[in-house]
Amino acid sequence: MLTNTMSPFVKWAGGKTQLIERLREKVPPFFHTYYEPFLGGGALFLHEGYPQAVVSDVNRELINVYRQIRDDVEAVIEAVKRLDGEECDQAYYTSVRTAYNEKLRRGG
Repeated sequence: MLTNTMSPFVKWAGGKTQLIERLREKVPPFFHTYYEPFLGGGALFLHEGYPQAVVSDVNRELINVYRQIRDDVEAVIEAVKRLDGEECDQAYYTSVRTAYNEKLRRGG
């Protein structure tokens, strides 16, 4: 296992962050590949830093975020900084949400 661990970057319904120690007790002492079919926030996966892992989730947009972080974390950080630099009132939030939902409807 890797020594650098991370925490989930998103709050997720059913998140397991508070259960990490109990979950670790159930993990076999040795295995080749970690499989996580319902990744969500990825608490155990991120905490343990398994070098060989296959992760998935039914939420395509969530998996897209993980891929973007994997492929170019600096670009993700810059995009979040740009969003964070905006005044976030209801009108701005609604406009961003509407644009995002429209992108999803178009299959983007």
